[in-house]
Amino acid sequence: MTPGRTAGSAGYPGWAPDLAVEVLAHDDHPAETLEKIAQWLKAGVRLVWVVDSEKRTGRVYRADGSESLLDSNDALDGEDVLPGFTCPLSELW
Repeated sequence: MTPGRTAGSAGYPGWAPDLAVEVLAHDDHPAETLEKIAQWLKAGVRLVWVVDSEKRTGRVYRADGSESLLDSNDALDGEDVLPGFTCPLSELW
């Protein structure tokens, strides 16, 4: 679901995915990214990964309001959304 659209409107399904992934571009604005994340979580997304290839970091946002900052030595973890899935950030760059 695209932030800013309501579920079920104009071609968008009436449900949210369990996982959303945002790969930041050099011109992405932090406030706009945080707004997207908030909208996804409000829509029912359980886990959001934000990957910043310039800083070689990742952030994980969860439906319970917790978040984690990851560095290049850490891995994205599917947690209870994708049990058993891990992807070391270092493999992304």
